[in-house]
Amino acid sequence: MLQVVAVGWGKGGGRLAAEWSRRGHPALALHASREAADAQPQLPRERCHVLGHDREAAESPDQARRLVREHARRVDDLVRMESRDADAILVMACLGGRTGSAVDALVEALDDKRTPVIVLATLPPDGEPVARKVEALRALRALTHVEPDGLILVDGARVSEQVSDVSIFDLHDRANERILEPLDGLLREAEPGTTLRGLPPERLRDLLTVGGLVSFGAADLRGLGAEDVEAAVRDALDDNPVLASGVDAADVSDLAIFVEADKPTLESTPVRLLDHLREHWRTETHGACVDVAVRRAPDGAPPRVRVIASAAALPRRVEDLVTETASEALGLKQKARRLPELDLGQLEGVASERERPRRVSDVAPKRVEEPRAPTPTPAPDRDLSDSRVAANRAVYARLVTRYKSTTNDELQRAIARRLEQDRLSEDPHIRFLAVDAMGKIGAHVFDASLVASTEDESPAVRGAAERALADGSPTRAYG
Repeated sequence: MLQVVAVGWGKGGGRLAAEWSRRGHPALALHASREAADAQPQLPRERCHVLGHDREAAESPDQARRLVREHARRVDDLVRMESRDADAILVMACLGGRTGSAVDALVEALDDKRTPVIVLATLPPDGEPVARKVEALRALRALTHVEPDGLILVDGARVSEQVSDVSIFDLHDRANERILEPLDGLLREAEPGTTLRGLPPERLRDLLTVGGLVSFGAADLRGLGAEDVEAAVRDALDDNPVLASGVDAADVSDLAIFVEADKPTLESTPVRLLDHLREHWRTETHGACVDVAVRRAPDGAPPRVRVIASAAALPRRVEDLVTETASEALGLKQKARRLPELDLGQLEGVASERERPRRVSDVAPKRVEEPRAPTPTPAPDRDLSDSRVAANRAVYARLVTRYKSTTNDELQRAIARRLEQDRLSEDPHIRFLAVDAMGKIGAHVFDASLVASTEDESPAVRGAAERALADGSPTRAYG
């Protein structure tokens, strides 16, 4: 088995490192302050190291970078002590915070070419403040500049969907299990005698460290047919439940497919399946290096596929996150930042009890105000094609695509709730895009909401609802 030493950076990275340790791999954590280290009881105290003074904390990513650079020699000594015989170092961090966003400085401190350095970085989920998302994207850009030997991008939004039903107390533990289980399964050696066609450890190490974006995944199959395996590989790249999705097969340079099935299933599977998979994915990837390995699973276990790939491009999810964050930032910028002036025009000429004159001769003649012209209300539908709406369109287009392409009822319900909420937004732009998305998903799914939207004050929203009801394109019933 490959020996991969985890280095958790910051609180989120430390929790991931603790899960890696729980699975039997070597791990340590680096923190900016003793307070942060003490808040992570999952790792033994001797494996939680504090940079700088015990109470020194990083108030910003720039401060965290300075802290790493000031203690670069100590960082290198601590990590090398744990990774003398390691095949790779796996730096784990959550982007968007103060310490985790400085992970590029940690990569620089460890980049001495003795042991490959891979980064596993978590992007923030949808509900995080826009400032954290902006910081995460800046941290990702900095990571691409230092060029780690491998980059694994975890999509916090997808992971949140996977663990939405667990308790708040168990959230981090269950999320970290979902993130690391597929990678752990790939690195572990099969039981003796169960590997029918293996993959050399150095080949697996190359997949992790050739310098590209690393994608991995695992899926149970209904059967061990070519179409089932191809769909599982495609989902690992394009619709991964844990990692940032949207990897184009044409960008993949290295791909390994692990087929796992029990003896009866393997006995009924012709060897030409393996040749077919290899040739199919060589064609799909335009000539990538493709390996297919086979492991025997316990009798009665369902067929399973594990995938690991390296690609020379960032996934489309990153582009979507940039667009979504820019749209949110623009909307936040347009929000009022100060209280409006209070208009007391209706109280003109009305004196308080203290100020009221005692003699009739002291009373000034009442001033007659000219009637004020009403302040014009801006049309709710103007600028429906401006840059803010253009940016938002990508968000709603993604919601429509995900609703139509998934068979996950929970995910469909979550998307439907999002559109129902946005249909009631005070912003006519948002209402229009939400109703338009409802129509693209199917009028039968949102019939009551679309009927209600035909009475919206916005002509554009009314028009979108009427078109959806007239031209409804049914997809799949929503329960």
